[in-house]
Amino acid sequence: MEQEKIDILAETLLLEVITQKVEMIEQLPIMLKGIDYLNGWAEVISKTTECEIFESDAPSVMNFFTVGEKVLIELEMPCLISTWQNREQLLRITTTVKAKCLVSHAEVFDWNNMNKIELLNRQKDVQFVELNYIDTECDDIRAY
Repeated sequence: MEQEKIDILAETLLLEVITQKVEMIEQLPIMLKGIDYLNGWAEVISKTTECEIFESDAPSVMNFFTVGEKVLIELEMPCLISTWQNREQLLRITTTVKAKCLVSHAEVFDWNNMNKIELLNRQKDVQFVELNYIDTECDDIRAY
């Protein structure tokens, strides 16, 4: 598969699927692991009702390989995330998502001409092989 098609796949389907995964509250303990200066983060996570990426770059493809009829794509996506309890902002997180995704049917669809709903309907074609967070920093907004 060509680099251009992989980039389109990353900027469409993988952007939506990764965003949806990162915004899951269950990802917060993984994301915040190792941040020693954040006091009481377990309590903050237990109060969190919403997690949202409010700014991100498009995923950058670091590498890709064909594995049979699938494509393994390694990518990175810097992002800023806010967590909320109802309407009160709790945390502001800066991180880079590092993901390895195995994508089925990568060459079958015209990813560039799909809307968000169509893309999310294809999320079953994406399998996370690895999902990590690097260079993570967190601001406790409650302290301000």
